[in-house]
Amino acid sequence: MWYTNIKYYTLPSFLLVLMMCACTKDNPIPDHVFLTTQAEVDKFNYTYLPGNLTINGELINDLTPLHKLTHIGGALSISNNDLLSSLSGLENLARIDSGLIISNNYNLKTLDGLDGLKKVGTYVSVYKNRLLLSLNALSQITDFTGSIDVSDNDNLESLFKLKMTTLDCISISRNKMLCDLKGLECIEAINTLVLEKNSSLVSFIGLQNLIRVQNFFTISGNSKIESFKGLEKLEYAGSVWISDNEMLLTLDGLNSLKMVKQSLVIGGYSTVAPNAKLDNYCALSNLVMTMNPEAVTIVNNRYNPTHIQFLEGKCSP
Repeated sequence: MWYTNIKYYTLPSFLLVLMMCACTKDNPIPDHVFLTTQAEVDKFNYTYLPGNLTINGELINDLTPLHKLTHIGGALSISNNDLLSSLSGLENLARIDSGLIISNNYNLKTLDGLDGLKKVGTYVSVYKNRLLLSLNALSQITDFTGSIDVSDNDNLESLFKLKMTTLDCISISRNKMLCDLKGLECIEAINTLVLEKNSSLVSFIGLQNLIRVQNFFTISGNSKIESFKGLEKLEYAGSVWISDNEMLLTLDGLNSLKMVKQSLVIGGYSTVAPNAKLDNYCALSNLVMTMNPEAVTIVNNRYNPTHIQFLEGKCSP
């Protein structure tokens, strides 16, 4: 009797499993998907991808057929889509296990559509989107400890609000309209911080809670920065490089920097003074006097005090 029960009650279930397997075999979920035309986008019908999703097509202009997608096991790359002006269609995407790349989308003004994204695994890279104004749509990310690269976005005016206190790396470079660093207020520790050639950047507002830069801290080519106000809590850096900031007058704001483990470089050896107006180093006097003189390089600025001059209190002319 028990065998009869199994025969009648489990066989249909067994057949159902076989049918499902057959269907899966006929239409398996691909490891990686490359969408290069609007027709390929229109046919997309997955909620999960185990690998990468690449959207790269000069005639792609509508991502709404991707509305079912919730989870990408690899990376999401949205690049070289000349007609794409919106990311609408990605509202249900909550998780990217690897990285996010958004690049060379010439008509993209916002990242609205990624408002539901909560987790990104290893990196966020946004670069060469010439009309992009804001990254605010990424402000819902709560699970992320990797690297952020924001570069060459000519009209970018604002970053996104980070909710984590530690990151591996932040590199913000060549964003011509970016005036401040609002959105980074939660960051307390980071391995590498690079701020380079942001020609409208006037302050470090947004980094006021940063305490530690474990490896490299580079401030270079930011032509409107006059001081380091906004970095008053910074206490430690592995190496510091400050160069080519043509309006920089003083190091005020770095008064709490107690230790630079490897090297401190202010200026450089180019024919034009890298920090042409810098003549006040008093904020770093205590630090410089405790460092090995061979680890400190101050050259080719308006004023270049030696180690002995620091000891004599001559941190400014």
